[in-house]
Amino acid sequence: MGKVATLLLVSLLVATGQAGAQIEAGDFRIGAGILGFTYSDADFENVDVDQKRFGISPGGLVRFGYAATEMVEAGIDFNVSYEDVEIEGSDADGWEIGVGPYVGLNFPVNAASTVVLGPSLSLRYVHSEVDPAEFDAFQLLVAGEVKWFVAQSASVDAGVFFAYSTGDGDVSGTDFDVDEFSVGPRIGISIWP
Repeated sequence: MGKVATLLLVSLLVATGQAGAQIEAGDFRIGAGILGFTYSDADFENVDVDQKRFGISPGGLVRFGYAATEMVEAGIDFNVSYEDVEIEGSDADGWEIGVGPYVGLNFPVNAASTVVLGPSLSLRYVHSEVDPAEFDAFQLLVAGEVKWFVAQSASVDAGVFFAYSTGDGDVSGTDFDVDEFSVGPRIGISIWP
């Protein structure tokens, strides 16, 4: 049975790999994905807090985009994620929400354009709450993804992001400035109607 399933999967991949050009000018993109393992380091100035996180940060990512040309894409990213962080040696739970516009490029890797590399740049607003701290920040997010078209108008997307955030926060009534660096993988699917 395992050999039959493997043969069917390979046949499907070969068939979809010959589907032709995938991203065309005027295409819309509706994407959804998950956030996974993330490393984050936040420095809270004037407050004795250094927040580090490395582990599972489950959350959702939604992307609405428009392909202005075959190579240029623009749209809006939105994400919500759960956070499990360590603050001053103690574990704490919280959440983060982020939203903002992005601009991306699409570079076909193969002749059939079924594999596409896509670097993107986004400027976002981020709000994070992890008791006893919360902060609002602007975030510069640089990401890269590989879009693998498994059908004429559907892709599986996998990539990594690097983000730098700077803003203002509050810990137990004390105001502070915060700078945060984050890195982690993303995976999802996109429909190109």
